[in-house]
Amino acid sequence: MTAIEHDIRLLSDALKPIEQDAKGLHWAKERPWKCSSHLWPENGIPVIDLHDLNAKLTKRIIGCVRSETDALQTGGVVFVTGVGRHSVGLPVLRQVVQGSLLRLE
Repeated sequence: MTAIEHDIRLLSDALKPIEQDAKGLHWAKERPWKCSSHLWPENGIPVIDLHDLNAKLTKRIIGCVRSETDALQTGGVVFVTGVGRHSVGLPVLRQVVQGSLLRLE
């Protein structure tokens, strides 16, 4: 198994509870968040698309990724936040990710 295959499997397993909880979001029927559609390899690094999540679940994803950091073989993860078209004011998910990653620093 390659490093990227390992990391995608590791993250997919870690994010399954979030996939389940995302089913409770009021827009989930139209825009479900699933590991199969929101987690993929790109240029040898795992990409996690946070579209279709709320701030609470985004924070949980960052926590899940943090807990798997030592086991990641590719050395990093890319988070896709988007431009915040559904946010009031500043892009909420971008703010959550930036704030969370700054606290981890």
